[in-house]
Amino acid sequence: MMRMRSLLGTAALGLLAASADAQLRFTQDFERLAAGSDGSPALHPLQPGWVVEGGAYVQSAAEGRYDLVAFFPTYLRGRVLLRTKLAHRSAFAGGGLVFASSSRERLEHATMVRFDGLQELLYGTFRDGVFEPDGRLIVPQQLASDAWLELQLELDENARRYAVKVNGELVGTDLPLRTGSGYAALQASNGRVAFDEVYAEIQRDYDRNVRWPARFALLGESFAYVEPVHGRLVAADREDDGDLELRTLAPQAGAISALASRRSGGFAALEGAARRVRLFDASGRAEGDFSFGGLEQPVDLDVDAAGRVHVLAENGDVLVLDPAGRAIASGFLDPERRSGARFRAIAVRGDGRGLIVDGATQRGIELALDGELVRHLGEHALPADVRDVAFSRTESAEEARLYLACGGRVEARQLSASTGLGGAVESHVGVERRLDASAIEVASDGWIGVVDRANQRFLRLPPELSRAEPSWSFESDGSWRATWRSPREQEELVAALSWIDASGQPRRVTPKHVSAQRTQTLSAAGVPRGAAVRLELPSACWDEVPAREEGRILALRSPAPPGELHAVRLPVLALVFTDVRHRPQSEALLPEPEPLPSIERARIEAELREGAAFYWRNSGARLWPDLQVRFLDETLLAGALHAGGESEGEPLRAELEARARALQLDLASFSSVILVSARRAFDAAAGAWVLQGRGGGLTIGPEAHGYGLSWWSLPAHPGASFWLFVHEFHHQLDALFAAVGHHEYWFNHFSPTIGTAARFGEHHDGNAYLLRSWPEWKWWALLERPALSSRRSAFAELAVARDTDGDGLPDADPRLPLDELRFGSAPDRADSDGDGLSDLAEAQLEIGSALGGAGWTQAVFAAKPGPRLSDADGDGLADGRDEEPLYPLTTEIFAAGTAARVDGERGAREAARVLAVADPRFALELAAAHRDGGLILQLELDRPSRLELLLDGADDGWFVGRENYRLRCDASGRTPTLDLAVHDAATRGRWPFETRELVPLASLAWKAVRRDDGATCFEVVIPSSAATGLCVAAGRTIGLALAVSPQQSAAEDHGALSVFEPHRFVRFHLVARALTDAR
Repeated sequence: MMRMRSLLGTAALGLLAASADAQLRFTQDFERLAAGSDGSPALHPLQPGWVVEGGAYVQSAAEGRYDLVAFFPTYLRGRVLLRTKLAHRSAFAGGGLVFASSSRERLEHATMVRFDGLQELLYGTFRDGVFEPDGRLIVPQQLASDAWLELQLELDENARRYAVKVNGELVGTDLPLRTGSGYAALQASNGRVAFDEVYAEIQRDYDRNVRWPARFALLGESFAYVEPVHGRLVAADREDDGDLELRTLAPQAGAISALASRRSGGFAALEGAARRVRLFDASGRAEGDFSFGGLEQPVDLDVDAAGRVHVLAENGDVLVLDPAGRAIASGFLDPERRSGARFRAIAVRGDGRGLIVDGATQRGIELALDGELVRHLGEHALPADVRDVAFSRTESAEEARLYLACGGRVEARQLSASTGLGGAVESHVGVERRLDASAIEVASDGWIGVVDRANQRFLRLPPELSRAEPSWSFESDGSWRATWRSPREQEELVAALSWIDASGQPRRVTPKHVSAQRTQTLSAAGVPRGAAVRLELPSACWDEVPAREEGRILALRSPAPPGELHAVRLPVLALVFTDVRHRPQSEALLPEPEPLPSIERARIEAELREGAAFYWRNSGARLWPDLQVRFLDETLLAGALHAGGESEGEPLRAELEARARALQLDLASFSSVILVSARRAFDAAAGAWVLQGRGGGLTIGPEAHGYGLSWWSLPAHPGASFWLFVHEFHHQLDALFAAVGHHEYWFNHFSPTIGTAARFGEHHDGNAYLLRSWPEWKWWALLERPALSSRRSAFAELAVARDTDGDGLPDADPRLPLDELRFGSAPDRADSDGDGLSDLAEAQLEIGSALGGAGWTQAVFAAKPGPRLSDADGDGLADGRDEEPLYPLTTEIFAAGTAARVDGERGAREAARVLAVADPRFALELAAAHRDGGLILQLELDRPSRLELLLDGADDGWFVGRENYRLRCDASGRTPTLDLAVHDAATRGRWPFETRELVPLASLAWKAVRRDDGATCFEVVIPSSAATGLCVAAGRTIGLALAVSPQQSAAEDHGALSVFEPHRFVRFHLVARALTDAR
C-alpha cells in the first residue's frame, strides 16, 4: 500500500552556500529563549508540545502522532538555503524540515524531508494536510539514532528542484519541488526530537514568479490575479520569448475577494468586505467602481454577456447589478436550503441563467433571472473538491457546457434540457497527477483558463479539455507526420524529429515553416519501421504560464515491421519463502510444521502468473512482466529478512541479494522484485500451523536499489496473491514511470482529491482502467535509462514476437502470458470470427479478475470471450454490436406501468426482468423499472444468501460523486435485513468514505420475504436524492454491480460470488418507454 519514490540525479543543483549578500536571513539559537517557553513569537508552533529545553527546541510527540510543526516567521521564495541540527531523543522518532507551505496555519501543499534514524530520510508532499511519500534517501554512513546531525536543504523556486545534505554530504539532488515558495517549519513525528541552530536564507529573489494565485480573470493572452504575497493586483503577461512579466494594476488589492472576466474585455473585481465592484478595461486600467448593499458577506461575482454583474453571498443570496452599478434584480435563498451552507462560486450564462456552488455540501443550485427576481431552482450534486465553475461562451442551450475546477482534475458537463445545468460528465482531464485547479474562466475563443494554485501557474486548455499532447501518423513509405495544438498562435517554433535510419546514421528534421494557427505540424520521410524516434517540442508548445524553461523530448517508436509485434519486457523476480515461522509466545515445544504442500506452491505460482497476465491483457499486449518464480525452503523466523525484525519492515537488501546469489541470480538484472512469505503461526485451538497473511502488502520504488520491491505475507484465501500482485506491482510501475519522467501515471489509490477518479469500479477494475487508458507511446519510455544513480540500464528491453495478421496478439509464443494459440484465435485473421472485434479486442472483453482476492471472486454470469464465436453470450447480437458481449442481459430499464407495492413479490407491471443467473451454487433473477423518480429493483434468490448490490447512480465511476449506494441484504437467516451506505466521493478534502447519514434507510421502501423453501424475494425502491445527486429519470444511465454469498461451508467460502466480473459495473439505460410498450 505504501508507495515511495525519488528522482536522484547525478549532479548537484549548484546552489550557493550562505553568502554575505543574502536578501533575507532567519536564524535562531535557542539558548537565547527562556527555558519552558513554546518558542513563540520567534517560531509559530502549530500544535502543543513544543518547548525550549536545555538550549534546544524539543517536541515530544506521542506515539502515533505525526507531522507536528513549528513554522518560521518569514515567507521564503527564490533561491533558499534551510538548515537545522536535530537529534532523536527516543526510538522510532522522526524529525526534519517542512518547506514551501502556502499557509502557516496548516500543512498545505508543503514538501517534507524527515530523518527516520540510522541511514534513511523520507521525503514527500502534503496534499489537503495528508502526507504522500515520494521516496527515501540513503545516508552513506550509518548514524547513531541519538546523535546530532545537520540537515541542509538547498531550494530553487525557478528550477523547481532541491538538494539535500546530511552533515555536509550530498545525499539527494535534483529532487522535484512541487511548490516553489512558501513557509518553512521544523517537523517532528512519533517521539521526542530536539532541534538547534535553525537557519534560513533567501539567497536570491525572483521578481517574475507567479505565487499562490487564487481567483483570477482572463485579460487577452494575460492573466489578472491577486498576489497574496505582496497583496497587489497584477497582470501576468507572457512575452514573445516565453518569459513572464508581472505588471502591477493596483498596488493595494488585499481587499479583493474575487475576479471575473467581462465579455467586452477587461474584468470586474469584488471587494467583499467593502461591498464594492471595481471595473478594469482590456488593458488592465481601472475605469470605474460602484458600491452596493443588501448582501451579507459577498464572496464571488460573474459578468454575463449584457455586462450585468451577478454577486453571490456566502449564504446563497444573489444580487444583479447593471453595468452602471444599479441593482436590477435579487434573489434570497430560503432558510431551509441555506442552513449549513457556505456558497463559494457563481457562474452565469448569457441568458442570465446560472449556477451557484455550495462548498460545504458540493451541491449546485440553478439560478434563473426573471424580471427583478433571481429564482433559485433545482439542485445538483457536484464532484468532490469543486472550487469554481464557468460556462462556455456559446449562447446555444444545446451546445453549452459547464466547466468545473475540482482540485485534482477539471471536468466538462454537457448541458441539455433533459439533464439541466448539473449535466452529465462529458470528459475528465487530469493534466497532471498533482493538478490543483482552484479557479476557472472561459476565454472569448472558447479556450479554458485554469489556475493551478499549488504549482503556482496558469493553464490554457482547449474546449474539449484534451492535453496538448501530440498525435502522429506513419505511412508505409516511411513518412512521419506529427501534429499538436498550441494554446496560442506561434510566430517562431523550435521543434525536431530525430531517429536512426536504415544505414545506422542519425537523422534530424526541423520544421520548414511555422503555421500561423494553433495546430502545428512536423513531417519527415525515411523513418524505418521499429525505430526509436525522438520528438523534441519547445516549452512554447505547451499550455503552462509561465512556460517551462526547457522543452520536452518524447520517446516514441515507429510501428513494428509487418508480421511483428513489439512490446516492453520488464524482468520480474518473485521469491517465495515457504517456511517462515512466527515466534511463539512461550518456549513450549511445538510440533514441526508440515512442508508447504505442492498444491499450495502451484496455487501461489499460478496466481502470480495470472497477475502478470493481467498486465499483458490490459496494456493491450504492450507490457510484458517477464516473471520468474523461485521457491526457497529454508526455515526462517518471521522478520528475519526485514529491518527491525518486523515482518512489515523493509526487506534487507543484503539478505535478499545473498539468497539471489545462491540461486545464481543478480537482483540488479531485474526491474521488479516480489517477496512472498508463507508466514505461519501455531494455532493451539486447531492444533496446527496456519498462515498469518491478512491480505495487505507494502512497496518501495527503485530509488535506493535500482529495482522496485514489494512484499507481503501469504494469506490463506484463494486469489490473494493474484490481487496483491495486481495492486502492489502497480505501485512499482508507477514509480518506474516517474523515474523516466512520466509523473502523470496515476497512483492506484483512487480519490478525486488527488485526481485519480474516473469511470471505473473498485480494485481490479480501477487498476485495469489505468493500464487501458495509458497511451501506447508512453510504454516505450520504460526502454529509456532512468535518472537514478542506483540504476545503470533501462528498466525494460524491447521484446519482439511474431504477429502474422497484425491484430496485436502474438501468434504462438510460450514466453508470453497469452497468444493466439492459447486464446484459440486464427493467427492469419485479425478478426477470427468476423464479429467486428479484433482478436486482441476480443481478449480484452474481460479484464481478467476472475480469481478475485479482494472480497469478490468469479464472474458466474459471464461467458468467456469466444474468438471463433461471433456471439459469445448467445443473445442474438454479434459481439461487435453488443454493448455487453459477455452478458446475456437487457440493458434498458423501462418505466413501470404501475406503482410498486413493495410487498416482496414480483409484479409483472412493476418491473421487467433484466438478467437471470443459473449457477450450481445459486440462482438469481433481477427485475428493474423506474417510476416517479424511484428506481425499482426486485431480486429473487433460490436459497438463503447474503446479497451485495452496488449502484453507481450517474454511471461516472465509484470514486466520483455521492450517488454511489452500497446495499447489503442478509437473507441467510429467518428474518432478512438490509443495510444502506452511501459511498461519498464528493466531500472536500476527504478521501472517499462510506456514510449512513446522507440517505437514511427509512427513506427507502423495501421488503424481503423468506419462503419456506429458503428462497428469498427482495424488493427495494431507491428514490432520487438531492443530498446525493441521484436522479432517477428517463434519459439517465446507471451502473450496477452485484455479488451473492450463498450459505456454504467454511471450506467453500472463497468470497462473494460476483455476478459480473469482480468489481466491474454494467451500464443500464433508463428509457421512457413503458413496460407495456416494451412487450
